[in-house]
Amino acid sequence: MELVVAKDLVIKCCTCGEKHIIDKESLDINTYSYERQMGDEVEYIFSSETNCINCGNVLSYIVRGYEYPVGCLNYEDYESEGCIFLQEPSLDVYYFEFEYDGYFENYISDAVERVQANIERVLQREDRIYQLSPREFEEIVAEIFRKHRLSYFDAISAERIG
Repeated sequence: MELVVAKDLVIKCCTCGEKHIIDKESLDINTYSYERQMGDEVEYIFSSETNCINCGNVLSYIVRGYEYPVGCLNYEDYESEGCIFLQEPSLDVYYFEFEYDGYFENYISDAVERVQANIERVLQREDRIYQLSPREFEEIVAEIFRKHRLSYFDAISAERIG
């Protein structure tokens, strides 16, 4: 994932009112990473400063984006000194393309078949549940909850339609 400023910045000098358009490509970018409860948080800071072409006032501006958990744009904000934003800055998210890995799809398919086989074994003889590994037991419980949730939502939908 990559964050970029979506559009050029449009600011106005607080001293003289002169309007400035700041090329988004001219912004400096810094990234920082912080450890949080669900993993790393990455902070992107797009910033720069310039002088007003009319009065010489120093104009500084910052646009921030926070990726948390990694791979998810969680929050964005902006601030300025000596100027105001005439157009609210925003960020675009670009996700990197990865090659499709058919192995992973086969792995999931095999896992589903294993879970279904374990459910069948336990249904035939209940004492076989004690022969399951902790992971196999978790998979069975997850599948039961998934099926229960689906049948519950099907029932709710039927009530609303009927």
